[in-house]
Formats: sequence, structure tokens, C-alpha cells
Amino acid sequence: SEKNDILGNSCNYIVSTRSEEDLSKLQFILNSSLLNWRFKITSSNNHINNYEIDELPIVDLDSFNLNFLEINESENGKVICQLYGLTHDEMCYVLESTNKSILESIYEPEII
Repeated sequence: SEKNDILGNSCNYIVSTRSEEDLSKLQFILNSSLLNWRFKITSSNNHINNYEIDELPIVDLDSFNLNFLEINESENGKVICQLYGLTHDEMCYVLESTNKSILESIYEPEII
């Protein structure tokens, strides 16, 4: 570990018998603004309990292609929200509370 690293006394990990591609998809989903928002509204502290990981809603990994998620950081938030079927307004609500820069790319332009 590095000088400025902070280490805890526990380790959570995910074991999978699925492909490397599926693990990459899972990584994008678990690190997404959407699941971070979902986790924050249901957790009361910064320790992640195993049951909290179990309760996270995970979309069917076979339902999408990894190429969707390799666009860029700001696009990933939109794509993952769409995978979960969020409406435009729901997407704006979730992403507004997590990352203002993503919002710039999802707000629809005004029609004059």
C-alpha cells in the first residue's frame, strides 16, 4: 500500500463463475451513478454489509453489450439508467444528485 492509502479491517468481494466480459459489465453497473444513488438512500453509514450488496438490483447481464459502456464516463450514467428503464425525468433526478456534469448531456434542448 502507498503512504496515503487508508486500509480497513474487512474485505468484500464478489465471486462469479461468469465470463470476464460479464464481470466487466458488473463492474460498470456497481460503479454507476445509479447504483451509488440507490445505495446512498438505503445505507446509513459507510460500511457496506453483505446483505446490502445482495439487495442491489442488478440488470440481466445478458441483456446488453459491453460496447455500450465504453463510450465515455458521462455517457455511462445515461446508458445504465436506460438499462434500468428510467424515464428522462427519473434519470435527471438521480443524476442531478450525483453528478452535475452528466446532466449537461441529458437535458433536452429547448424547442423554439
